Amino acid sequence: FHFSDAQKRGPYTLIVEGADPQGNMLCAKARLWLTNPIKTGAHPRLFFAGDDLKRLRTRAGSVEGKKIWDAIVSRAASYREMPNMRLWHDGLTLISTKACRVFKNPDMRLWHEDYLLPDAPAFNTWYSIIRDPSVGAMYNALVYAIAGDAQAGAWAKQALTTMAGWDQWLHPWFSAQGRSSYYPVGMAAMNLGIAYDLVYDLLNKDERALVCRGIMKNGIANTWEEYFLNNRIPNNTSNWISHAAGGALIALLACDEGLETDGPDSKADLYVATLAEKCFELARWTMREDGGYGEDYSYQDFTMSTAQLTLSSLEQVLGADGLVSTLNYDRAHMYPIYASIRPGHDVLAMGDAEDHRPPASSWAWFARQSGDP
Repeated sequence: FHFSDAQKRGPYTLIVEGADPQGNMLCAKARLWLTNPIKTGAHPRLFFAGDDLKRLRTRAGSVEGKKIWDAIVSRAASYREMPNMRLWHDGLTLISTKACRVFKNPDMRLWHEDYLLPDAPAFNTWYSIIRDPSVGAMYNALVYAIAGDAQAGAWAKQALTTMAGWDQWLHPWFSAQGRSSYYPVGMAAMNLGIAYDLVYDLLNKDERALVCRGIMKNGIANTWEEYFLNNRIPNNTSNWISHAAGGALIALLACDEGLETDGPDSKADLYVATLAEKCFELARWTMREDGGYGEDYSYQDFTMSTAQLTLSSLEQVLGADGLVSTLNYDRAHMYPIYASIRPGHDVLAMGDAEDHRPPASSWAWFARQSGDP
């Protein structure tokens, strides 16, 4: 079989069947990817190309788009008013130092209390430290790319280069349990990858390498180890997979330094294929053909928020289309309809789930793909 230029892009399953000398039937399967070539240095590319910027600027100034765009600009500005990067890093260092005294003491014996989650204030502080600068970088990078706001671009660049230079993003509590990532880490990688894609022209060669190495070390390679190699969540039914594996995959598709590397030691192709596979397994085990979902609606909505970005970037960068229907995402909207108490407002919930329906922005790309109003 020979692939042609007209062949559909995306993942294929290669099945090899045969028999051994004793006549026993053998079967082996492998995943193959047919993709468009990635043009390194061509940015933006994750969700839209440079040629699309004019159209996006027009939409941002339209009657329908102005309210949305003004909210994006306002949110980007709010991050620029937050503590500077040094304070964020000092906070992370303080948390890590305190945790290391508990979790990295060579004389430590792991009694029950050592497995308990750190106290909520300290844990939430860590969460904010890796979330806020990365989200702020993404929003300011978007404002720079579309509006040409120099102040927003400079702040996004500072956030990128600073956070990429941190020694670690993960709280030592996870490391003490032998874990190498957690879903907020994948989302931080995603946010920084998107920002990198949008302010690429503001970074020199050394800065691009610094950013990509930092994201690779703290957001991609460790997440691959956690979610694919060590098969975190082996039943593949948690929204964490979409945020961690999907977020790392998006970041990898943005980073030229990760994708340009070639040779026997390169893991770029491996990371792309296997992180995508973990995301596909999430869909296969949670997105059912009848529209059902494996968690409650609030977690489904959370899943969709990063799944739409993952599938969109795979389509935009690699040319892999048709995944929405293949993975049953085109029927996922049926679950909240079935579970609704007051259509559009409340849904049946369980566990720590929420029972209200937030605005459906996490579903926008899927609605466009499926064409189902």
